Amino acid sequence: MNEIKTFSTTFCGRPFSVEIGKYAFLSGGACMVRYGETVVMASATASSKPREGVDYFPLSVDYEEKLYAIGKIPGNWQRREGRPAETAVLASRVIDRPLRPLFPKDMRNDCSVVLTVMSVDPDCTPEITAMLGASIAISISDIPWNGPISGISAGYVNGQVVLNPTFEERAISEMEVTVASSANKVVMIESGAIRNRTQPHNRPRLNRTNHPKPGENFFNLVVNLCGRSPVAYLVIHCHCHLKRIGVADFVKGNKIGAELVPLVHILGQAKTANDFRRLNITG
Repeated sequence: MNEIKTFSTTFCGRPFSVEIGKYAFLSGGACMVRYGETVVMASATASSKPREGVDYFPLSVDYEEKLYAIGKIPGNWQRREGRPAETAVLASRVIDRPLRPLFPKDMRNDCSVVLTVMSVDPDCTPEITAMLGASIAISISDIPWNGPISGISAGYVNGQVVLNPTFEERAISEMEVTVASSANKVVMIESGAIRNRTQPHNRPRLNRTNHPKPGENFFNLVVNLCGRSPVAYLVIHCHCHLKRIGVADFVKGNKIGAELVPLVHILGQAKTANDFRRLNITG
C-alpha cells in the first residue's frame, strides 16, 4: 500500500493542503487538494506512445462539477448529472491555457488532466483550487513538464485590490482577474472589469512579484518527496511544407508564388481526411 503524505501551508490567510498517495494509483500523478473547505481531486496521465497524424499537443483538461459538491442530489426522474455547465467548460479552458505552453513543443503523447470537485466552499473558488491541483498532479507525475505554476484571483472592492476574494466580495467587486504564473514569468492573465468613468485614474495594480501564493519551497518540497522522474518521449517533428516559409519571407511575399500556390492547388483537390492521408505531404 502506498504511503499517504500530506503537506500543508497557508494561501491568502486560509489553510491549503495537499494529500498524495491515497487515490488514483493507476494515474501518472494524483492528489487531493483542500483550500479552506473546497476539495478537488486532480489526476494527470499521459500515453506511452505519441498519437499519429496530429501536429499539435493533444492535451485534455476536464473540470468536472457535481451537484453533490454543494450538497444537492439531482431531483429529476433520471437521477443523474446533466452535461457540463458553461462555467465548467470555461474553467477547463482557463486551466488549460497556463498548462499547455509549459509542455515540450515536440511532444504528441495524449495527456489527460481530470479535476473533480468534491466539495465547495463559497469563499474559496474551486477553479483556483483545481488549477493548483492540476499543477501539482502534473509536477509529481512522470510527464515531461516545465512547471509548476501558481494561480490566484483578484477583485477590486472599495478601491482596494482583494486577492482570492470571498463570495460576498466577489458579488460587489468591480474587477475579476485570474493570474497564473510560473517561477519566472506570468503564463496567463484573464480579466474583466466594470468601466468606471468617474474615476479614470484610480486603476488597480497587481504585482506578480509580491502577490501571495503557495511558495516555491512548498511546491519543491512536494515534488522532491513525491515526484517521479520524467519519462523519455518520442520526438515528433513537423514536416509540413509551410514550416519552411519564414515569417519575413511570408510578409514580403518572396515565396508565396513559388511555394504556397502549388501546395494550395494540391490541397484543394482533397475533400476528405482519407484524401489528405493519401497525399502524404512531407517536407
